Amino acid sequence: MSTPTPPLRAAILLFPGADILDFAGPAEILNNTTTNADPTGPRAFAVTTFSATNPVSSENGTLTLVPAASLADVRANLASYDILIVPGGGSEIMLALAKTGTEELGVIREFARLAEAKEGEGKKRFLVSVCTGAFLLAAAGVLGGKRATTHFLGLEGLKMLCAQASEETGAGATEVVRKRWVENEGEGLVTITAGGVSCGLDATLHVVERLVGRKAAEWVAELEEYAWREEV
Repeated sequence: MSTPTPPLRAAILLFPGADILDFAGPAEILNNTTTNADPTGPRAFAVTTFSATNPVSSENGTLTLVPAASLADVRANLASYDILIVPGGGSEIMLALAKTGTEELGVIREFARLAEAKEGEGKKRFLVSVCTGAFLLAAAGVLGGKRATTHFLGLEGLKMLCAQASEETGAGATEVVRKRWVENEGEGLVTITAGGVSCGLDATLHVVERLVGRKAAEWVAELEEYAWREEV
């Protein structure tokens, strides 16, 4: 009898003003993915929400959430996570957080550097932003030399943040494009930026396909009755 494979670990960053579907959509996909495309089968992912504040309110104060873990706890155990998802919010919220979110930017940088530090050699980690969550990846300096996207209304803001990061860090320029999602393959880190809101569902299904398989991704898309748009 084979030993069951432990679920892959995903951490979803929350912050005041985060867009609901940006984080809830990927969480829904990952939480319902099984390793055998069966609703009673073993869960493929263990999802943890975390935040620097507790409780934390979503955009427009619609929901008040109690994250499963603190940012400090996740940061202390960051090497145990396979996926980090960064949602977006209103442009003003995200531009402010890009300037003042020291803790949030720090955890993004550290996750991106895990591959460089060879934490878990041979292991692929996935850094995923949804919508204007790409603003935080840009401000953290992890998009240099890559292609990236965001909500179409935030493309100019992303270009500005990427240019600032390139000037400050000396990293390469970022090509900002309008796509549903963009993937950058690194040696140990896959960086994916998704466009606005629903694009995060498509990007997350792509992550499922890569980590669990095509059958699992198609099955969970059908379970959610979501028309998966695979084109980028």
